[in-house]
Amino acid sequence: MQQQIINQDPYWQKIPKWRNASVEDFLSYKWQVDNTIQTYDQLVAFMRSVLPANIPPASSDTSPSSASINQDQLIEDVNDGVQRASMTIRLSPHVLSLIDWQQPLSDPLLRQFVPMGSRFLPDHPELRLDSLGETSDSPVKGLIRSYPDKAVFLATSVCPVYCRFCTRSYTTGVDTASVSKVRFLPIMKKWEPIFAYIERTETLTDILVSGGDSYSLTDSQLLAIGRRLFAMPHILRVRFASKGLAVCPSRVVDPNDTWTEALIQLSNEGRAMGKSISLQTHFNHPTEITWVTEAAARRLFKAGVQVRNQTVLLNGVNSDFETMTKLIRRLAALNIQPYYVFQHDLVRSVEDLRTPLSTILSLESQIRGTIAGFMTPNFMVNLPGGGGKRLACSYESYDRSTGLSQFRAPNSHMRGEGENGKELWEYWDPYWSLEREEAYAPGGGYLDPRNTDDELMSREAEAITGPDANADPNASFDAQDLDGLRLRARNIADLYERELDQLYARMEPLNYYGKFLGSEKKSPKKSPKSEGRGKDQGRGRGDDGGGSSPYPKGSTTDKGKMADIGGAGGQLHAADFGKPVENEGIPNPPPLESPPKHRYQSQGGSPGGQSSQRTSPKSKDSTGLTSPNKKAKGRHPQQDADNQIELTDIKRQ
Repeated sequence: MQQQIINQDPYWQKIPKWRNASVEDFLSYKWQVDNTIQTYDQLVAFMRSVLPANIPPASSDTSPSSASINQDQLIEDVNDGVQRASMTIRLSPHVLSLIDWQQPLSDPLLRQFVPMGSRFLPDHPELRLDSLGETSDSPVKGLIRSYPDKAVFLATSVCPVYCRFCTRSYTTGVDTASVSKVRFLPIMKKWEPIFAYIERTETLTDILVSGGDSYSLTDSQLLAIGRRLFAMPHILRVRFASKGLAVCPSRVVDPNDTWTEALIQLSNEGRAMGKSISLQTHFNHPTEITWVTEAAARRLFKAGVQVRNQTVLLNGVNSDFETMTKLIRRLAALNIQPYYVFQHDLVRSVEDLRTPLSTILSLESQIRGTIAGFMTPNFMVNLPGGGGKRLACSYESYDRSTGLSQFRAPNSHMRGEGENGKELWEYWDPYWSLEREEAYAPGGGYLDPRNTDDELMSREAEAITGPDANADPNASFDAQDLDGLRLRARNIADLYERELDQLYARMEPLNYYGKFLGSEKKSPKKSPKSEGRGKDQGRGRGDDGGGSSPYPKGSTTDKGKMADIGGAGGQLHAADFGKPVENEGIPNPPPLESPPKHRYQSQGGSPGGQSSQRTSPKSKDSTGLTSPNKKAKGRHPQQDADNQIELTDIKRQ
């Protein structure tokens, strides 16, 4: 194998500082670690050595107003992004060698790993730093148990690279200007409570060793964890999660590194005991696969190690049919099972990378049936707040106008929310993908269409004059300003009133299902007026149904139809909820949505969307308000990992 490898193209030699690096150098894991970029200053020095003087606009921008930028402008943009990001910089030579530095604004790898302030969009109001509610599912520090038979063992907080879109930005990497990490250290003393919990919980059969990244463990630590788990009779499967194969594959083929030998040894020992070991890796784009990757995958396959891949759907990276199909086929050719394609989680500072649910639904409809079934991934949504993984196509309802989709999660009783758990879990599309331009509020953030005129004026006043305007929102406005704001508020309310009129015309006295424009995420407790009603009745947002009306007080909608639905006994037909009155034939959504372009691209109109073809209930819920991201103040986010201390607080912007 070594002779075959030496004959391959030295792609890293395109980088000036590695022009003289030999194949043996590049395949050395020690060389990879020594040349990994870990600070912003190192990144700036590297970029100055590889960037051209003038950088062309993104290849997707063909507008006449598009223009090149210079090196300093891009570096300034990256500095802005680093200051605001929740993840620090860590880039391996493998990744740095594959980025097209002549056209960086079009490169899918740079988009994943290098933050640019101009691409940031305001975070969704439903976003939480711990987006999956993992800390609430942690019976002991360092262990996540969201399912009855499976748990995640957080063995470390370190990765070979740091992704912008990391779901565990609350723990992975070192502190940033906006987040103090809850760190998990690879120390046996820290692991003992985790082992003790797993050992006494005999319903657990499957342990995923993650973090961080198991690539950051030593061979002895890898063996210690695997053998300790194998010794427990009820543990049947152990999976090691690592992006290493995608971002630093040379470690697998390095004859002087023993990590891979330890993994192969565990695989053989587990097989002899009737237990399985697998490597869960993470490729997002075909460009990440090189001849070094192929050599590493062949070694693992020859040794009998099962490898599965989990891809995250990323806007502008792999959100089109051609790229996703190519990635799946290349992985399959390497005997890496394309196991999951995940809808992007609601992660801080990466709203530009999220796609609407319609994109993953469209991709699955195009891909399934064109690739062998056992090599076709499951297209999944990991439900925010702890609902667990659900097939994207299994939604109960999906409203393209608000971006709200709802799912049922059978394992949600693990959260302790009653015998049956929370009935419906929500996922929200990014606001840039919504059909209504009104989604964006003045000065950044988002508008909630249920706000009254006064609330909208207060929002506008704060955006223009600062927080002090809250005391007197009319202080800085003349009559023309106020008239314009009132008209804008009425237009937003009228939009929803027209939709309600159409739905009301189709109502039948059948069982009401789900929420309707509710302002609360959880069903309200039964009031005395709702006693004796069915399980799903009395949830409307009228005067008698609990909660507040989604319309301004005094409107005919507030006093009339909404009260009839929720409080006066009127009920809504579930199958008719949200159907168009005239046209039942709705085309499939496009496979790719585009967010507002960054400042190096022309500003086009807001993208439109189309309704889901499914005719299940459409449920509208709060869109909320959030302030735009502000540049974090304080120290620079890049720090020496050795000087970090373990913290338990999480700062929120």
